[in-house]
Amino acid sequence: NLRARERLRQQSVRDGLTGLFNRRYLEEALDREVRRATTARSTLGVLMIDIDHFKQFNDRFSHAAGDVVLKEIGRLLRESADGTGVACRYGGEELVLVLPDAKAEDSRDAAERIREEAKRLALRHDGRDLGTVTLSIGVSVFPVHGATAEAVLKTADAALYRAKREGRDRVLRLLAERRLVQVPADTVWIRDFGPVFVSRRDGSRAAFDFDYLRKSGPKERDHDDTVTRAIAGHLQVPAAH
Repeated sequence: NLRARERLRQQSVRDGLTGLFNRRYLEEALDREVRRATTARSTLGVLMIDIDHFKQFNDRFSHAAGDVVLKEIGRLLRESADGTGVACRYGGEELVLVLPDAKAEDSRDAAERIREEAKRLALRHDGRDLGTVTLSIGVSVFPVHGATAEAVLKTADAALYRAKREGRDRVLRLLAERRLVQVPADTVWIRDFGPVFVSRRDGSRAAFDFDYLRKSGPKERDHDDTVTRAIAGHLQVPAAH
């Protein structure tokens, strides 16, 4: 019946321990959200989260104690998703939160709230205090940090790795690349505010996030086909052929 099929479907996309979505669902959901954000010319925040020194919870207390930590951090992520985001267990002690329409500052603020709330948890198992839980969080934003779901997730993972390397218990967002790309000028979409999407000749897409943009007039061919550079807050786009 319908109820049984729905139960089976939920089991196929949910992590049994935390109740978060699983990695398989994340891949589908992130692709879907990137397509939606592309169509809407919107943004999308991705938080890659790691529970610091998680192995010590298992070794010092027990695997059951580690499960308590995972469940509580999972609860924090579900609350942070607030019905519109997608909270997932990526694998082991790594979790991901996808925040539709979130800009860079929105995403970083959400990450800091989660990190602070985790530190305030008072977790116990079998009558023992489990101590302070800290998180390292890498933040990326579509389209500033990548034009595909894979690229944005990879950037969040790189930011997480750097956060852990720099001492853990912190939120880190990598600076977006402001680099030259190959672009036919007639494929550039100009907006007064927010992200700008640019199609490359090979069919891939780049994206820029400037407050104000303008398109330059026709220019002679640039032998390197490099066509964009941020100058004093403006994006100039000469023609490419």
